[in-house]
Amino acid sequence: MYIPLDVLYDYLEDIVDQDFVIYRFWPHGSKNIEHLVPKSNYSMEQLVTQPILICHDQEPLNFQHYQLTNIQSASWFDHWPRDFKQWWLSRNLRSACEINIHDRCILTHSEHRSVDVELYQQHGFEPVYVWSHALLARDWYRYAMLDPRLTNSINPQFDFNVYSRAWTGTREYRLYFLSLISDIAYRCRTTFSVMDNGQHYSQYQFDQDKFNIHNLDLENFFGDSSVSSDSSASYSSDHYSNCAIDVVMETICDTLKVHLTEKTLRPIACGKPFMLVGPPGSLDCLRDYGFRTFDHLIDQTYDQETDTVQRLHKISAEMKRIARLPTHQKHDLYTELYAIAEYNRKHFFSLNFFNQVINEYLVNMQTAMTNVQQSRQGHEWRSYLDLYQQWPEFLTHHDAQPVLSMQPLVESILG
Repeated sequence: MYIPLDVLYDYLEDIVDQDFVIYRFWPHGSKNIEHLVPKSNYSMEQLVTQPILICHDQEPLNFQHYQLTNIQSASWFDHWPRDFKQWWLSRNLRSACEINIHDRCILTHSEHRSVDVELYQQHGFEPVYVWSHALLARDWYRYAMLDPRLTNSINPQFDFNVYSRAWTGTREYRLYFLSLISDIAYRCRTTFSVMDNGQHYSQYQFDQDKFNIHNLDLENFFGDSSVSSDSSASYSSDHYSNCAIDVVMETICDTLKVHLTEKTLRPIACGKPFMLVGPPGSLDCLRDYGFRTFDHLIDQTYDQETDTVQRLHKISAEMKRIARLPTHQKHDLYTELYAIAEYNRKHFFSLNFFNQVINEYLVNMQTAMTNVQQSRQGHEWRSYLDLYQQWPEFLTHHDAQPVLSMQPLVESILG
């Protein structure tokens, strides 16, 4: 499936009226430093003199992942002198970028309350928050605004819709959560794959032992679904029409940082009530954007629970309470939930919401651009020249000449 991230990045660049050298991961979703590449075929003059913008707004930030010890095996570094290699890699994400005269570079991201954001800010980056998932989701789910197949029934086939295709890495909490709701599996329409990243869930080695399900037979309760990773960029009208409440399983949950993706926005776009399995404070974040979160109808105290295991237990307990309600009480509950969900759907597709997301980005970007322009001191450039003079043989393995040819221009700019 085509995911038009470059179109989004072009737009975000255009509305700030500033030329950047934009780096983004390609293919989409990769975390490999070798896949952090320029968006366009920039000239060497642009690469060296224009401010750098690294787009990392789709996946959660992970400062430690790009520390020297984790990325020094990248193929283009194989023959570099050791000291030069260490200096280059010490630049973290910027190690994928050409040497530039600005000592700070802009890093877009989509997370709140993040230690990683603080670390990047301390190490030469200007973090800019932009909820790009909201902008993309408005595009991906645009037909949900008018789709006649998206109906809400007070007598749905299932009480809950649970998408839990992937469960490795930061998503391993999903296996534990499925074990908690296995006794109401018959009330859930669940997407679950027994294999993820080439591993069978029964053989999976948990990073966090607290999520270990001790070989529970999940397949017996939830079956085995074959779903591609592209599924997040689409919606199923059948799934949503046959289920009352969407249980959103976010990318990250066992952390204090909040990183809300298209997974959270899909039920909103489709006019469905939802429960959100994510970090504490996730619902507060949605309310800040004008969404309503069913707090007088669903027990949402789970959103304030900082212990992940306890938070999962609270959510599963509320699901079981709802699943076991008498029919007439369910009818009343769903009627009220659907009214709020319809409000959220209209708000999601409104110009007010779009403008809120864009204006927030513009304010954040203006501050960052000012700081980056003030950092045009050339310290990184001169460090590069000093190291090159120490190891002139570096030119044998790395074509530094195009960069060095920029020296007269750079010196004229820096004075």
